[in-house]
Amino acid sequence: MSDQSQYIKEVESYFLSLAGEGLMLSSQDYALIAELRDRNVPKEVVLRGISRAFAEQEKEGAEGQRKIRSLKQCRRFIEKSAEDFSPLQEKKMPSDEAKKPTGIIAEAAEKLGDFINDEKSPSVREYYINLRNKVLGLQSAGEENLLGCIISLESECIEEFFSGLPEDERESILQEARSSVERRGRYMTEKAFSESVISFRNEIIHNRYRVKNLYGYDPG
Repeated sequence: MSDQSQYIKEVESYFLSLAGEGLMLSSQDYALIAELRDRNVPKEVVLRGISRAFAEQEKEGAEGQRKIRSLKQCRRFIEKSAEDFSPLQEKKMPSDEAKKPTGIIAEAAEKLGDFINDEKSPSVREYYINLRNKVLGLQSAGEENLLGCIISLESECIEEFFSGLPEDERESILQEARSSVERRGRYMTEKAFSESVISFRNEIIHNRYRVKNLYGYDPG
């Protein structure tokens, strides 16, 4: 499968895992995915936008709200995620500065430094410090897909943050996440259900502990 086909397949699969099986994407939905791909919007940014759309629907409550049945309904969240990502795109720097943090790494590290300085909670502050150290470590790793790496590190650090919580708090968060997914998870595969629980779990952590996201997510 080509990279272009894989992009469409993964976006499609993730959306349907949240919307529930029994739905099919329309030709307009596929056109939207192709447009995002051709604009070089990273797949991770698109998935984050979809996740935000469903999280927002969940936060507002199902009653009186229009359920998400089409990828087009997620567009404004995807565009917002792309807009938040845009300032962090890697910039070309002179070769004599190659050893210094540059581009997306420098931007992310600086932003995390601001989060560290402003944070009052010791556990959340430690989360930012941990993530910042890992992001800075990418400079010597020579990775090409830096955005994907940073998003993976962010997920890794959230996992570590969650693992460090008291057992009863972890169970409370997981139960809330499962309840959110079960309302639409009747037709999900086991893998899609597990991935959706983790996605909602992370949203709960961001909101409950007011953990800021590098790409513009501001816990309400």
